[in-house]
Amino acid sequence: MKLTDNIREAIGLEEDKEVIINARYIEGIVKCYKKISEDEIFLRTERCGKHMLSAIAFRENAKSTFEKTKATFLPSVGFYYSYFHLSIAMLALDYATPIENLEELKHNHLINLVENNLEKKKIINTNFLHTMRWLKTIREKSNYSINPYIYGSLGFLQEELYEENGLYDLMETSFNEAISYIHSVTKRAKKKHIDFGNKIESFIVDSQGEDILSVFFPEEIDVVEEYLSTKFYPGLHL
Repeated sequence: MKLTDNIREAIGLEEDKEVIINARYIEGIVKCYKKISEDEIFLRTERCGKHMLSAIAFRENAKSTFEKTKATFLPSVGFYYSYFHLSIAMLALDYATPIENLEELKHNHLINLVENNLEKKKIINTNFLHTMRWLKTIREKSNYSINPYIYGSLGFLQEELYEENGLYDLMETSFNEAISYIHSVTKRAKKKHIDFGNKIESFIVDSQGEDILSVFFPEEIDVVEEYLSTKFYPGLHL
């Protein structure tokens, strides 16, 4: 059994299903982005770009931290915050989520938004939120209780759940769903706002985006930029 299969079993994940955005939701995207103001375009693309950058950076940092230290406290926190930022990046483009609702988000409020505005509309698999909640529990236990045992007989401090890129690889499905969603919205929004994808990218590569990487994730800059260049940016310009 592969390591990722062991983790899927430990978390209790179901088999992933192909995500197909339904026609009703696509119609909502088209209607929203036909009448949206330039000010709101600015706010939504900025938040999407900055949080996508943060999601990738936290994930890469968690992976590299475990590889260097074999300690799982900081990686467990980093993997959760990767989901936290990935969720906001998606919700920033969701027409049913007022952009002001994404300011200073509490964790449970974010989870409710993900459940109601993304999961129930079948924009993501149920495994996305299931894994996010699981990682949230790990983060809370490690932060507040200093408790290394939080799911059955498998203590989360056991290296086998982190080594060989186990959790890192498990998250790739969620990242693919998020990226596919962002690309899908961008494709529709560009019919009215031709530079929509360019705006998302520009907020990642601007001076603030560079500062985020250089100040908080200096050792992950190259791998984050590679991920963006190969997996995220191309779909913004199709």
